[in-house]
Amino acid sequence: MRKPTAVITGGAQGIGRVTAGVLARDGYAVALLDLRPDGAAAVAAELCAAGAATLALQVDVSNELAVTTAFDRVIAEFGRLDLLVNGAAWVDPPFEVVDMPLQVWERTFSVALTGTFLCSRQALRCMLPAGSGSIVNISSVAGKMPYRFRAAYAAAKAGVQSLTRTLALEAGPHGIRVNAVCPGPVEGPRIETVFEQRASAADMPYAAVREEFERGAALRQLTRPEDVAELIRFLASPAAARITGQLIDVDAGYLLK
Repeated sequence: MRKPTAVITGGAQGIGRVTAGVLARDGYAVALLDLRPDGAAAVAAELCAAGAATLALQVDVSNELAVTTAFDRVIAEFGRLDLLVNGAAWVDPPFEVVDMPLQVWERTFSVALTGTFLCSRQALRCMLPAGSGSIVNISSVAGKMPYRFRAAYAAAKAGVQSLTRTLALEAGPHGIRVNAVCPGPVEGPRIETVFEQRASAADMPYAAVREEFERGAALRQLTRPEDVAELIRFLASPAAARITGQLIDVDAGYLLK
């Protein structure tokens, strides 16, 4: 019997990397799609050394042909697709809207929203014949609140939330569930870059920006990648068999402020 198979976009680091490890330990074959081939290959090698079946592919998720080719390769390699985790993202440089270059807006949307659309569409084409499957989109609490200097990111993540609910409505009659997790600021290199950019844009010390984010959460700490990965694991499991179309926050209480 073939192992259940998961595709994770943005699997070379952060939430995607940790989620890959969690799913591999649960017995999934894991395909890592990322624009950085060396990073994806390194993660795949670690998982393979631990006994997991893995595949690392260089993919620009905003490119339709690249996405189609990648999913064809996954099916050829593993024979099935049970779970898609849409985690690819781009750290857009901070601008207020009045100063934002069009290319920043367009690149943010092409990765976060168009990439989620293209990968979800291709995943559904693989899952529909089986009459089962799960898609988990990684959105953000930024899609539920005003976010100064990051309007493109916030708007794209709000779009992911809307797309999630529509996908759930359309795919539900076919036995396919679609949900989104909405992390708050997540520990790791990506948020460090955001802190540095925010400090520069707002003319604030780095330490003050970090403290602002940490104190913005009710638990006074950042979310961990492991927190998000465990929620994804749950949403993909039989325990979540009646959960679809949900936008679930994992943010240490960041939205309570």
